[in-house]
Amino acid sequence: MRKSLTRKERLKKKDEFQRVFRSPTQFSCAGAKLALASNSLDNSRLGVGLSKKFGNAVERNRAKRQVREIFRLHKQRVKPGFDLVFLIFPGHFSYADREKQYLSLLRRSQAASAY
Repeated sequence: MRKSLTRKERLKKKDEFQRVFRSPTQFSCAGAKLALASNSLDNSRLGVGLSKKFGNAVERNRAKRQVREIFRLHKQRVKPGFDLVFLIFPGHFSYADREKQYLSLLRRSQAASAY
């Protein structure tokens, strides 16, 4: 499996995000929320969203880069055929904290493969 994050593995369009947020499958923890919906593709896709009032542009972009990197490193743990939107809330969270949030939400969801 490729380790890079390709264009096929990203959610970008507004209607794709809305479809995932309309799905009833959502999990949350302190600082983050995961919404997921099944897709008809043979791979899973990730979208990153931020809550309003999330710092300045540097902080927003850094948080999104961190989540994309976490997904890239752990994408073998996600079953194929899911669209995931990871919504981030402001706070003093390190990379390790974000990784723990992502993995705990993924374990609670049905998208996690047995690992």
